[in-house]
Amino acid sequence: KRAATKILRERYGIKLVPNESPVGDSASNGLAEGAVRDIKDLARTLRASVEEMHGCKIPPTHPLMVWIARHTGYVINRCMRGRDGRTAYERRRGRRYRKALAPIGEKILYMPGGKRTTSGHDDKWLDGIFLGIQNRSDEVIVGTKDGIVKARSFKRRSVEQRVDPELLLSITGL
Repeated sequence: KRAATKILRERYGIKLVPNESPVGDSASNGLAEGAVRDIKDLARTLRASVEEMHGCKIPPTHPLMVWIARHTGYVINRCMRGRDGRTAYERRRGRRYRKALAPIGEKILYMPGGKRTTSGHDDKWLDGIFLGIQNRSDEVIVGTKDGIVKARSFKRRSVEQRVDPELLLSITGL
C-alpha cells in the first residue's frame, strides 16, 4: 500500500490516504466480508451438489476442491446479478455471457484441443469431469485420471451417464 501510494503521489500528483480497518475487526470491512461469505457459501453448495450427484464424499484434500474454489469465482462473475440486474461480466463486456456450462463435477464428453496426433479411427470425444472454463480463452477445463486437459468443446451426456464416482475421485492435477 505504501509503495502504491508513493507512486501515485510522485508520478501523478495524487494524494491518497489508505483506509484500513482495525486488526481483528471484520465487521468494519463489511463489503469484503460479504464477498468472502458469498464465495464460501457457493463453494459449499457446489461441493454438496457434486457429492449428491455422485453419491460419494469428496475429501478436503482432493484436487476437485481447488477447482470448486476457482469455479465459484467464475460462476459469481458470469451468473450472479447485481442491484442493477446485470452480472459483472455484462458490466465489463457490455453483453451477456452465452457459453453453455455443465455443473462442476459432471461426467462429460470432451474434444481435446490442438492438432490430432492419432488416426481418424480413434474416438474424437473422450470421457472427463467438467471442472470449469478457462477465463481468457473460453476453453473447457476437464479432469481425467491422467491429469487436467483443456478442450475446445464438450457435450453433456444423457442424465443416466452423467454420474461416475470412480472417475470423479480418480482425477489428478491442478
